[in-house]
Amino acid sequence: MDPYHRLIWDVWMPFLRKSILEWNPRQPDHLIDFIEQWAPYLPQWIFDNILDQLIFPILNREVEAWNPLTDPIPIHSWTHPWLPLMKDRLEPLYQPIRAKLSQALQNWQPSDSSAKAVLLPWQKVFKQSTWDGFMNTYIVPKLVTTMQQFIIDPRQQVLDPWHWFISWYEVVPLASMIAILEKTFFPKWLQVLNVWLNTNPNYQEIQRWYSGWRSLLPLAIINHTIIKEKLTEGLVMIDRRISGPVNVQPTPQPPPLPNVNVNYEAIFNRGVATTSSTVVSSFKDLVEKKASDHNLLFLPITNRTFEGKQVYQFGNANIYIDKNVIFVYENNQWVPLRLNDLIHRVV
Repeated sequence: MDPYHRLIWDVWMPFLRKSILEWNPRQPDHLIDFIEQWAPYLPQWIFDNILDQLIFPILNREVEAWNPLTDPIPIHSWTHPWLPLMKDRLEPLYQPIRAKLSQALQNWQPSDSSAKAVLLPWQKVFKQSTWDGFMNTYIVPKLVTTMQQFIIDPRQQVLDPWHWFISWYEVVPLASMIAILEKTFFPKWLQVLNVWLNTNPNYQEIQRWYSGWRSLLPLAIINHTIIKEKLTEGLVMIDRRISGPVNVQPTPQPPPLPNVNVNYEAIFNRGVATTSSTVVSSFKDLVEKKASDHNLLFLPITNRTFEGKQVYQFGNANIYIDKNVIFVYENNQWVPLRLNDLIHRVV
């Protein structure tokens, strides 16, 4: 054996072994600092021996004794500091840690935020597939139940369960959050909206209700295709109810399968037929005509789009049109607005 190696092994190591046996694993910082300071001077095989034969067995015993329900010291506070030194050597500890966490979550309910505080530090430590599987097994079913029981009531909305659910959106796999919203939230949300629209409602209240719910969705969720479709479905319901019956006129020389031009002027007038001989054949044409009628500027803004839709200047407002619904930019967000209300706002 190399004389220096012999010196370290016979003289220095016994001292270190004795110190480690007296060491409190819940207080790792001093020992970590000591090993890091000596690491450049230690032969690799001695360094490996320290981590594998001295440190790991003690950490393993401490994990076995750890109880997540009663232990006041979070386990990540005394295991994670070892990650820079031990790296994958800690991997065998993760399965027993997950097993103990899963047992602790059996009676957990989403109203208890402490579970998230315990789990979150492990999100970047466990492999992504392992983390997602753990979330889908032990967290997602509880979130599903919460949203199944969630009551949507525009008159007196209680949002606590919603906040319990949505607080997990950066922790639970996004696909799972989207699935929960699609299957448990939006069917009820659309049903409530449909009932409300058929009770001679105040449309400004509905607009505020719609915008309020939209504002509760984090950006990562609201940009998902499924969520966009559900929100658009709600907008279409609102627009149809506001517009009333749609008058159609055939083209002057109909082909074998006649096309129709939607009379948006009649829609704007809530289904009252217009006597004008000019039929506005698109919703954009109607917006342009109303701008002209009120001496308002209506021009596309160069190189300005939102989600692929052209943004226009309408008077002093910026708008875009999506599926015959006007969205106006205000308070750093796009909100739906009736054409008549837009005109009153900018005139």
